[in-house]
Amino acid sequence: MKRGSLLLLCLGLLLLGGRVLAQDPSTASADLVRWDAAPVFPQGIIFELEATVPEDVGITFLTLTLEAEGRDPVQVRVPTTDETVVTRDEDQLTVEYVWLFQTADVVPDLFSTVRYTWMMGTTASNETEEASGEVVFEDQRVFWRRLTDEPMQLTIIYPADAIDPTGVVRIVDSPYALLAANTEPIGPRSLLLYTEDLTMGCLANAAGDPVAINSEYGITIPCEPTIAAAIFERTSLVVFDEVGSERETAERVLLWALDEFYGDVWAEADVPLWFQAGLTELYQPIPTQGLLRETLFAGRTAELILLEQLNAPPATSAPEFSLWEAQSYGLVIYMAERHGLDAVYELAATTGDYDSFEAAVEAITGESLSALYVAWEAWVFSEEAARVYNVDIYGPPTVTPTRVVTDTPTWTPLPTLTATLTPTITLTPTITSTATPNPPTATFTPRPAVSLFTPTPTATPNPITEVADALQRPTSRYILLGLAGLAVAIILLGVLLSSNRR
Repeated sequence: MKRGSLLLLCLGLLLLGGRVLAQDPSTASADLVRWDAAPVFPQGIIFELEATVPEDVGITFLTLTLEAEGRDPVQVRVPTTDETVVTRDEDQLTVEYVWLFQTADVVPDLFSTVRYTWMMGTTASNETEEASGEVVFEDQRVFWRRLTDEPMQLTIIYPADAIDPTGVVRIVDSPYALLAANTEPIGPRSLLLYTEDLTMGCLANAAGDPVAINSEYGITIPCEPTIAAAIFERTSLVVFDEVGSERETAERVLLWALDEFYGDVWAEADVPLWFQAGLTELYQPIPTQGLLRETLFAGRTAELILLEQLNAPPATSAPEFSLWEAQSYGLVIYMAERHGLDAVYELAATTGDYDSFEAAVEAITGESLSALYVAWEAWVFSEEAARVYNVDIYGPPTVTPTRVVTDTPTWTPLPTLTATLTPTITLTPTITSTATPNPPTATFTPRPAVSLFTPTPTATPNPITEVADALQRPTSRYILLGLAGLAVAIILLGVLLSSNRR
């Protein structure tokens, strides 16, 4: 064979081999197309992955690395042979993996961010395909919103379209500021509100078994109630369940706030529960109607709870509980009436500085607690009690409690505004007579003072008077007589002319 033909044959074989190598499936690559994740609250997180992988390309490994805030990284090796997790349709690969929380210590914090990374190796290449994303661990059944009040440093997280937190903030704002002024600031706080129709934790299926559901992904998984409880116990958020109206929610928030502001102060102090309940009612910006009425009824029937019995409140379901609340508030508001609101605030904040609550009362007010109780029993029947029981410490100033150390209940009322009548000076004009020919009888009507500031009117001429005056003047009299004679002459001339024609 000639040398040229041999070179051409070799070149053809090389080109043919190159085309065969270019069509070798082993050189095809895999691509990660789409990835997503969503909570299945409170039991797990579902992760989805879609990739393009040629049919004759094998998957050597598929891993999912999870990094939650404050938790050690978790790496999951996804079983590629499990058709409930990984499915292939021609060159389309679909992965649907649920990360189930087996123990509470691996559960992400509520509303924290979980970062995840997919890594996949194939027989088509020595390189690893990689994709990353983030998911927020939250109760995905509702859309959550946040409202932050900067002065209070209070954030409210609430289900959208389920509750309006602005009304709650409006009610809580003044008491919260007063609590901060009377104690030490507690710093930023975040509240999580669960409404009555939003169940916390696990749900129940038709058989009554606890489950966790993500309706968007159409997935239902078993749920462990202890893990759900651990999520809320471990969170730094203050969780309120089954909140209803704005006012009811505000009352619950204020109860929590009182414990937050005074909790550390009262932890080591001997503060009776009746004083805590009465102080709570005092801070409430809600009318206390009915508390005095119930107290008066018990007082008239000699059924008031004794001072030593107030320290042990009855059960909330007991009929006596409402009277216990009424008396608790009554003693606190009477202490404020008798010794001033500042004395009540000082007692609440400094009880721990004294040997006992009774010692603190005597040191701050100057009288014993038993003497205060006896004086209160008589005072509730006074007229001042009705006004004091319904005092609004956040409204316009209506009362100014003054600290006293007497045995007689006193209350400083508002000064009464009395109208002072200022006499009005009436100017009486002096009448001066002026000689006028044939004067008429003069009638004088005094003008009011305001008429002194109006222009003086111009007198209107009297024609009769002017003719009379003209007749009295000589020149005018001669002119009138001449005119009269001329008129008579004209009349006579007319008579004569008429006679001649006949």
